[in-house]
Amino acid sequence: MAVAGLVSGVAFAQSNVTIYGRMDAGFASVKSNSNGQMRSTGVYTGGLTTPRIGFKGEEALGNGLKAIFVYETAASNDKNTGANTFWGDTRYAYTGLAGNFGQVRIGVVGTPTDDWNGNEGETGSLGNISARNFAGSLRGAFAGPKDQGIQYVSPTFSGFTFGGAVIFQDEGNDARVGGGQRETLYNVGVTYKNGPLQGTVTYGYDKQNNYPAGQKSNKQQYALGLGYDFGVVKVQGSYEAVKNAGYAKKDADNNLYTLAAIVPVSKMGKVSLGYAQQDNDQKNSDGKGFVLGYEHSMSKRTTFYTAFFRGTNDKVATNQAPGRFGSTFTGGDDKYNGIALGMRHDF
Repeated sequence: MAVAGLVSGVAFAQSNVTIYGRMDAGFASVKSNSNGQMRSTGVYTGGLTTPRIGFKGEEALGNGLKAIFVYETAASNDKNTGANTFWGDTRYAYTGLAGNFGQVRIGVVGTPTDDWNGNEGETGSLGNISARNFAGSLRGAFAGPKDQGIQYVSPTFSGFTFGGAVIFQDEGNDARVGGGQRETLYNVGVTYKNGPLQGTVTYGYDKQNNYPAGQKSNKQQYALGLGYDFGVVKVQGSYEAVKNAGYAKKDADNNLYTLAAIVPVSKMGKVSLGYAQQDNDQKNSDGKGFVLGYEHSMSKRTTFYTAFFRGTNDKVATNQAPGRFGSTFTGGDDKYNGIALGMRHDF
C-alpha cells in the first residue's frame, strides 16, 4: 500500500508530462543492376519515418502564458547502425514560452526547412522511402534539427503559419566540424494549409568560416512545396535549390525536382506514386528515383506499408539509398531496385 501510494504521488506530480514515441521496422531486399550485381536483404528500421521516443510538457504561468519543453531522441531496432541504438541521437531538446504570440524555443530546435522536409518536402506519402530520398536529397545543413539555436513559430492566421530559426555551431577544435569551424544557419519559412490546398516556401542561409581551413562558404537553399487534394487523387510537387554548394563555382548549384500522386483506394488504404530527379552543376553527378507504394491504416496508430523502388546514379554521382542500404549502394553509374514492407506504430 505504501509503494502504491508513492507511485500514485509521482504520477500526479508528473501529470503534465506526455511520453510519446514511434517504432518502425520492416523487411527489404535491394539488388544492384551494376557494381557486380550486389544484393542486400534483411530487416531494417525507419521505413516511413525515423523511430523515436520523447517527453513533452507544459506549465501554465498565468495570463495565457505557458512554459514548454520537449526532449526527443532517435531510437532504432537495428543493432548494426552503431550509435543509433535505443537511446540514439538527440532530435529535439528545448525549452521555451508559448502564448497568443506563438512559441519561442531555445535549445536543440528545428527549422522551417526541417518542418518542410517532413511535409511537402517528402513528396508522396512514403516518408523515408519516398522517391525524393532515392534521387539524392539536398537537405544537408538546411534540415535538422541541428545544434543549439533559437526558433520562433507563429500562430496560424487564416491558414498561414510563419517562423524562423538561428542555429549556432561554434565547436572550436571539435572534429565533427573540421576543427575551428564557426557556422551560423539562418532559416525562415511560410506554410499555408487551408482546405485542399497546402504549400510551403522556405529560405536558408548557411554561413561557414574556416572550413576547410582558410576558406569560407556561404550556402543558400530555396525550397517550394505545393499540394492539392482533388478527393480522388492528391497531387504534390516540390523544388529545391542549393546555391554555392561547393567551393568550385562551376560545381556550385544543385537542384531537385519531385512529383507525386496519392490515390485513396479505400477508407483505410492509399497508393502512392512518386518520381524525383536531381540536377547538379557537376557533370555526370545527377540521380533519379521512382517509388510505387501502398499504405494501410490498421488503426489510428498502426500503419502497414509496402513499396517497390528504383534509384539510379550517373557516372560520378554518390547518392545513397536511404536507411541500411546507404553504405551498400552508393557508387557512380549504379542502378538498383528494391522491395520493402513494414509496419509503423505510434504510442
